[in-house]
Amino acid sequence: MASILSQVRLLRQISSEFSSFASSPSARPEAVDLPALLADVIEPYRAGLSPRVALTLDAEAGLPQALIDRTLFARALTNVIENGLHAMPGRGSLTIRAGRAAEDPSERPLVVEVTDTGVGMDAEALARVFEPYFS
Repeated sequence: MASILSQVRLLRQISSEFSSFASSPSARPEAVDLPALLADVIEPYRAGLSPRVALTLDAEAGLPQALIDRTLFARALTNVIENGLHAMPGRGSLTIRAGRAAEDPSERPLVVEVTDTGVGMDAEALARVFEPYFS
């Protein structure tokens, strides 16, 4: 139930920000349990996807809290998930992994990776992937 309520809050926030499309929202970073936030975002997808799409969350144990804007991060992740699902018109899999970066053992920043078995992006879409509201 808490997951549904958090999704409703997220959708209200997205709706509010979308209505003021011309202005970018201000980030309000806070300490967040990243695996819990990822679980909250993907939980509503679980029932509607199975058995068409296998959804996996792989979070490294013992991750420190992340200093992020919960709403903006959840919105970005929701957008990536939606795009991945649209790229899989049939069956497929979508995996979200949270862990430490392997390439820099001294600092080891937190990393969230989303992979899917969809059709991929052409060069034009890839060039625009970080544009706000691009899908």
